Amino acid sequence: MNNLRVEGFNDIVFWQESGIGVIVIKTSQDSKARPELFEELIVALTTAATDDNVKAVAITGMNRNFLKEVVGDNGSSEFRERMFRFTSAYLSTVYSLEKNVYALVGGDSTDIGMEIALSADLVLTSEGVSLGFNQGWKFCCGGSLTALRFPLLSASKALSGRNCDIVLPSATFLDASREFILKDLGFPRHLMRRRRMENLRISLLEEKEEFLKTR
Repeated sequence: MNNLRVEGFNDIVFWQESGIGVIVIKTSQDSKARPELFEELIVALTTAATDDNVKAVAITGMNRNFLKEVVGDNGSSEFRERMFRFTSAYLSTVYSLEKNVYALVGGDSTDIGMEIALSADLVLTSEGVSLGFNQGWKFCCGGSLTALRFPLLSASKALSGRNCDIVLPSATFLDASREFILKDLGFPRHLMRRRRMENLRISLLEEKEEFLKTR
């Protein structure tokens, strides 16, 4: 996995750089993606898990986008059922990965994008971006559990320790993120992740029930 990987993928690209498996979410100009994104994230994470050259994984977005919305027939129960299947499989893969996972949020990330970011061990954010949840958002990717780590949930500007772990300068965001990750590799954050996500199955069931109840 030393070179850019795009063959067979539509919603992500990924490669290995300095021992970091970089997964880039490909979004539209308005930060939207297809639900198939989760299938491709699973493939990339599984590949990274078996590559001895990969010591950690970083999930990021294109340019100044991260992710705001997964689009489809969002009003149908079939779409939501499909989303829950995708997100459950994705979170199971993250849970089992024995390597540190970092979210590099270089652009606005709300709702489902925030849930994906929170599935990582640490959320590194570029200064000035907005992240969090819009009013009325219904969790569907474990956010009801993973969001407990921060006190600020509503969509707002990035604040270290409030809605993300670390805010880095926007001008050097990717370089600063890479430097931080390489220094952080000695900490077995995947063990902390498993403890933090030990009630994930229950949380996902509750999220699904809450959605169906409000329909």
